[in-house]
Amino acid sequence: MAYTTVSIVRPGSAWDGIVSGSEEWASTFGTVMGVLAEHSAEQLANYWVPGLAANVSIQTYPDRNTALRCQQQMASRGFLEYQHAGEGIPMEEMVGIISGD
Repeated sequence: MAYTTVSIVRPGSAWDGIVSGSEEWASTFGTVMGVLAEHSAEQLANYWVPGLAANVSIQTYPDRNTALRCQQQMASRGFLEYQHAGEGIPMEEMVGIISGD
């Protein structure tokens, strides 16, 4: 069963001093995309939210452990600074959980 995450993130230290559109930016972005692909992440949405000064990202992974491994790599390699992250549960599933169905 797929595991969905909702994350609020800011660029990590790996992006410090990198000029947008440069070869270094393209290389770093390619590495980030490689980490996501390695963990079979599917990006459902990614928005810059000015009021939060952060990105809000919704992704699915094959399972919880894969999602956590991916997030750990993104943070430890300095690609992302996680402000908040957690499981996203569809509303109809949540209603079933809280009503005891």
